Amino acid sequence: MTVSLEETLVHASVNEATEKPLQNWLTNFLDQQPSYDVKVRTRRPRPRKVYCRSCQTETSKCSSCGEPFISNGEKGVDAALVTDLLSLAWQRAYDVAILVSGDADYVPAVEYVQSQGLKVINAVWASKGHDLRNACWGSFRLDDQVAALTRS
Repeated sequence: MTVSLEETLVHASVNEATEKPLQNWLTNFLDQQPSYDVKVRTRRPRPRKVYCRSCQTETSKCSSCGEPFISNGEKGVDAALVTDLLSLAWQRAYDVAILVSGDADYVPAVEYVQSQGLKVINAVWASKGHDLRNACWGSFRLDDQVAALTRS
């Protein structure tokens, strides 16, 4: 069996205010590697309100420390990843996709791709993504690979 890795697509989101080193690594190092295509989207912190069903009140700050509640929602990463997974499957650009995620929202796309005779392997942390892992053709735990990913 011959395995050929022709392209690695990376979809990531970063908070520019707190994750500048990650953003720099993704754009200035990883994206410059042969066969890597890195797409970075920005997450912008937004204030959010929390609703308490018990007392039926809404608040935007923590009652203990007064800090505002912040939401760092990703914008577009999930849709971009599913678009690539489906469009590249339609083009028969891959036989096996490796999906590094634990997000069960990908299950329908994975099931469709696999119904077309392609395979999806899930790389996931042990405590995450049981539904996605079960939907995929195969999986491996990232926890077991961390030791091999050290810098020499």
